[in-house]
Amino acid sequence: MRQVVLVTLRARSQAHPVRRSLRLRQDKHRSQAFADGAHEVHVEPSLAAAHQFGPFDLILESVGGVALANALTMLSRQGVCVSYGNSSRDVAPIDVSKLYLTGSPRLEAMFLVSEMQHEAPSIGLSRLVHAVEVGLIRPRIEVEAPWEEVDSIARQLFNRQIAGKAVLNIS
Repeated sequence: MRQVVLVTLRARSQAHPVRRSLRLRQDKHRSQAFADGAHEVHVEPSLAAAHQFGPFDLILESVGGVALANALTMLSRQGVCVSYGNSSRDVAPIDVSKLYLTGSPRLEAMFLVSEMQHEAPSIGLSRLVHAVEVGLIRPRIEVEAPWEEVDSIARQLFNRQIAGKAVLNIS
Protein backbone atom coordinates (compact mmCIF):
# COMPACT_ATOMS: atom_id res chain seq x y z
CA MET A 1 0.00 0.00 0.00
CA ARG A 2 1.28 3.48 -0.85
CA GLN A 3 1.52 5.79 2.11
CA VAL A 4 1.25 9.53 2.19
CA VAL A 5 2.85 11.56 4.95
CA LEU A 6 1.14 14.90 5.42
CA VAL A 7 3.24 17.47 7.20
CA THR A 8 1.84 20.76 8.43
CA LEU A 9 4.43 23.44 9.16
CA ARG A 10 3.68 26.50 11.26
CA ALA A 11 4.23 29.86 9.64
CA ARG A 12 7.45 31.77 10.26
CA SER A 13 5.50 35.01 10.63
CA GLN A 14 2.25 35.31 12.56
CA ALA A 15 1.31 38.30 10.38
CA HIS A 16 1.32 36.11 7.26
CA PRO A 17 0.19 32.62 8.25
CA VAL A 18 1.20 29.96 5.75
CA ARG A 19 0.40 26.27 5.93
CA ARG A 20 2.83 24.05 4.09
CA SER A 21 2.29 20.38 3.36
CA LEU A 22 4.82 17.77 2.41
CA ARG A 23 3.74 14.31 1.40
CA LEU A 24 6.16 11.41 1.45
CA ARG A 25 5.57 7.85 0.33
CA GLN A 26 7.11 5.99 3.20
CA ASP A 27 6.76 6.22 6.95
CA LYS A 28 10.53 5.70 7.27
CA HIS A 29 10.96 9.39 6.30
CA ARG A 30 8.85 10.62 9.23
CA SER A 31 11.87 11.54 11.38
CA GLN A 32 13.36 13.57 8.51
CA ALA A 33 10.07 15.48 8.19
CA PHE A 34 10.33 16.47 11.86
CA ALA A 35 13.99 17.41 11.37
CA ASP A 36 12.90 19.67 8.49
CA GLY A 37 10.58 21.58 10.84
CA ALA A 38 7.27 19.71 10.85
CA HIS A 39 5.08 20.05 13.92
CA GLU A 40 2.56 17.37 12.96
CA VAL A 41 2.91 14.32 10.71
CA HIS A 42 0.01 12.15 9.55
CA VAL A 43 0.55 8.94 7.61
CA GLU A 44 -2.32 7.69 5.48
CA PRO A 45 -2.79 7.02 1.76
CA SER A 46 -5.73 9.27 0.83
CA LEU A 47 -4.95 12.69 2.41
CA ALA A 48 -8.29 12.51 4.26
CA ALA A 49 -6.57 13.49 7.54
CA ALA A 50 -5.59 16.83 5.99
CA HIS A 51 -9.19 18.09 5.95
CA GLN A 52 -8.87 19.27 9.54
CA PHE A 53 -6.06 21.69 8.53
CA GLY A 54 -7.78 23.19 5.46
CA PRO A 55 -8.92 24.97 3.51
CA PHE A 56 -5.68 25.47 1.59
CA ASP A 57 -4.86 28.21 -0.91
CA LEU A 58 -2.26 26.07 -2.68
CA ILE A 59 -1.77 22.32 -2.86
CA LEU A 60 1.10 20.70 -4.78
CA GLU A 61 0.05 17.13 -5.50
CA SER A 62 1.88 14.24 -7.17
CA VAL A 63 0.22 11.07 -5.87
CA GLY A 64 -2.95 11.19 -8.00
CA GLY A 65 -5.98 8.93 -7.58
CA VAL A 66 -7.98 9.33 -4.37
CA ALA A 67 -5.32 11.65 -2.91
CA LEU A 68 -5.86 14.14 -5.77
CA ALA A 69 -9.65 13.87 -5.47
CA ASN A 70 -9.43 14.59 -1.73
CA ALA A 71 -6.96 17.44 -2.26
CA LEU A 72 -9.46 19.19 -4.53
CA THR A 73 -12.07 19.15 -1.77
CA MET A 74 -9.66 20.94 0.60
CA LEU A 75 -9.10 24.05 -1.53
CA SER A 76 -10.14 27.51 -0.38
CA ARG A 77 -12.57 29.60 -2.43
CA GLN A 78 -9.83 30.78 -4.85
CA GLY A 79 -7.43 27.90 -4.12
CA VAL A 80 -5.20 26.19 -6.65
CA CYS A 81 -4.15 22.55 -6.79
CA VAL A 82 -1.14 21.89 -9.01
CA SER A 83 -0.90 18.28 -10.10
CA TYR A 84 2.61 17.36 -11.23
CA GLY A 85 2.42 13.59 -11.29
CA ASN A 86 0.39 10.46 -10.73
CA SER A 87 2.69 8.07 -8.91
CA SER A 88 -0.26 5.93 -7.77
CA ARG A 89 -1.23 5.38 -11.42
CA ASP A 90 -4.87 5.46 -10.24
CA VAL A 91 -7.70 7.44 -11.82
CA ALA A 92 -8.90 10.32 -9.61
CA PRO A 93 -12.62 9.92 -8.75
CA ILE A 94 -13.47 13.64 -8.75
CA ASP A 95 -16.91 14.83 -7.63
CA VAL A 96 -17.20 18.15 -9.48
CA SER A 97 -20.27 19.20 -7.52
CA LYS A 98 -18.06 19.63 -4.45
CA LEU A 99 -15.91 22.08 -6.43
CA TYR A 100 -18.95 24.15 -7.44
CA LEU A 101 -19.93 24.55 -3.80
CA THR A 102 -16.42 25.73 -2.83
CA GLY A 103 -16.29 28.77 -5.10
CA SER A 104 -13.74 29.04 -7.89
CA PRO A 105 -10.93 26.62 -7.07
CA ARG A 106 -8.63 25.54 -9.90
CA LEU A 107 -6.78 22.39 -10.88
CA GLU A 108 -3.63 23.02 -12.91
CA ALA A 109 -1.42 20.40 -14.51
CA MET A 110 2.34 20.92 -14.60
CA PHE A 111 4.56 18.83 -16.87
CA LEU A 112 8.19 19.90 -16.98
CA VAL A 113 8.69 19.24 -20.70
CA SER A 114 5.69 21.45 -21.57
CA GLU A 115 6.93 24.19 -19.25
CA MET A 116 10.25 24.30 -21.08
CA GLN A 117 8.40 25.35 -24.25
CA HIS A 118 7.28 28.55 -22.48
CA GLU A 119 10.38 29.42 -20.49
CA ALA A 120 14.02 28.49 -20.99
CA PRO A 121 15.19 25.98 -18.34
CA SER A 122 18.10 28.31 -17.51
CA ILE A 123 15.65 30.87 -16.05
CA GLY A 124 14.09 28.39 -13.64
CA LEU A 125 17.47 26.88 -12.77
CA SER A 126 18.80 30.36 -11.99
CA ARG A 127 15.89 30.96 -9.57
CA LEU A 128 16.46 27.54 -8.02
CA VAL A 129 20.20 28.13 -7.51
CA HIS A 130 19.47 31.53 -5.95
CA ALA A 131 16.91 29.98 -3.57
CA VAL A 132 19.54 27.44 -2.45
CA GLU A 133 22.19 30.18 -2.05
CA VAL A 134 19.99 32.31 0.22
CA GLY A 135 18.78 29.29 2.24
CA LEU A 136 15.15 29.19 1.06
CA ILE A 137 15.70 25.63 -0.13
CA ARG A 138 17.90 23.06 1.55
CA PRO A 139 18.43 20.15 -0.83
CA ARG A 140 18.78 16.82 0.93
CA ILE A 141 21.66 14.96 -0.67
CA GLU A 142 21.28 11.32 0.28
CA VAL A 143 23.87 9.77 -2.07
CA GLU A 144 27.16 11.04 -3.42
CA ALA A 145 29.03 8.71 -5.77
CA PRO A 146 31.50 8.71 -8.66
CA TRP A 147 30.08 9.14 -12.18
CA GLU A 148 31.01 5.54 -12.99
CA GLU A 149 28.16 4.38 -10.71
CA VAL A 150 25.50 6.18 -12.76
CA ASP A 151 23.72 2.94 -13.72
CA SER A 152 23.36 1.75 -10.13
CA ILE A 153 22.33 5.19 -8.82
CA ALA A 154 19.79 5.67 -11.65
CA ARG A 155 18.21 2.30 -10.83
CA GLN A 156 17.98 3.22 -7.13
CA LEU A 157 16.31 6.53 -8.01
CA PHE A 158 13.91 4.83 -10.41
CA ASN A 159 13.01 2.22 -7.78
CA ARG A 160 12.52 4.98 -5.18
CA GLN A 161 15.24 3.62 -2.92
CA ILE A 162 16.74 7.11 -2.59
CA ALA A 163 14.49 9.73 -0.98
CA GLY A 164 16.74 12.74 -1.39
CA LYS A 165 19.04 13.86 -4.17
CA ALA A 166 21.89 11.94 -5.73
CA VAL A 167 25.10 13.73 -6.72
CA LEU A 168 27.46 12.12 -9.22
CA ASN A 169 31.03 13.43 -9.20
CA ILE A 170 32.99 13.64 -12.42
CA SER A 171 36.72 13.43 -11.85
